[in-house]
Amino acid sequence: MNYGPSPNSPFSWDADFSNILFTTTAETYQHILDCSCIFHVTTFALGILLSVLLFYLILKKTGKMLKNYRMMLIYNCFVDTQFCLSAYACQFSIKTIDNLIIASLEGPGKYLNFDWQVVVNASFAFSLSVVVTSLPANYYYRYSCIKHNRPLTGSRLFLLYSGAYIAAMPVTFGSGISFHEDGKSRPGFNFGMLWYEVKPVPSLMIIDFRRPITKSFIIYTFLCFGLSYFLSVFFAIKTMTIIRSQQSRYSSKAVQLQKQLSTAMFLQAALPMFISVGPSTVTIIQMVFDLDWDILTLVMFNLYALIPVLNSLSTIMVIRPFREEIIGKILRKNTTFSMTGSNTM
Repeated sequence: MNYGPSPNSPFSWDADFSNILFTTTAETYQHILDCSCIFHVTTFALGILLSVLLFYLILKKTGKMLKNYRMMLIYNCFVDTQFCLSAYACQFSIKTIDNLIIASLEGPGKYLNFDWQVVVNASFAFSLSVVVTSLPANYYYRYSCIKHNRPLTGSRLFLLYSGAYIAAMPVTFGSGISFHEDGKSRPGFNFGMLWYEVKPVPSLMIIDFRRPITKSFIIYTFLCFGLSYFLSVFFAIKTMTIIRSQQSRYSSKAVQLQKQLSTAMFLQAALPMFISVGPSTVTIIQMVFDLDWDILTLVMFNLYALIPVLNSLSTIMVIRPFREEIIGKILRKNTTFSMTGSNTM
């Protein structure tokens, strides 16, 4: 145990907290951490499995009509895998109190020193941001394919998707700087007093909404995400306009494929938004009304880990060639198993 600030835990340390009334018991908090660990291991395994499966389907089952969209689907696979890894490395424990967000890492990242924990934390913010900033890039990619009847290649493809990463950089650096520096806004204060009833007190990272640089990066995050969704809708409308005006040129299979792509891309846009609405709403309500919903905040924030699982699963189930390949494999396996069982009787 540390009984004072240290390089690996500059904002929290162990002390006599017997006079503090914790709203969550140590037993309840530990139970939540155990459940969170199981949840993250499960979502990590499913996320990686589904991403690998989707990557296989993209390489093997993108026929002539899906060929133009292969690079877009592969890119999405990579983004989901990237987010899956960062979410598993972090496994946040979160608390919102007194205009602060206090966070600790419960995943593999917790074994790193404080500076590297901040880097892991920033990588999560980066991966989540790329999930959102990639949406307009994907919609533009599809719009370009429909308009020019060929996929983007070379420098145009590189510029499009590197733009999604560049747009996420301010969120990355902003979150990293805030988590590294915001605890200094209260020199000598032990933020372990505001944490859960646990010993030893973990290394805590702080976001203080009252600091100007923190406000700036949060405002940028909201503007960036809002603009990403606006551009996604803009290019989706332009794409549908072209499809409707040229519908007579498409075969029925091509029309069905475009509908499937529309559904898959809509789900990829909607899932991060709806999953993030819960944590964001809970956080905002607590900040405005000075409430302290310990466990609810912790549980809601970890829903982010579902994004790569649901993204890959929805793509596989919505796009018909992918869905038929999976169902066909299952049916063939069951048929073989049934025939083997009959022959042995």
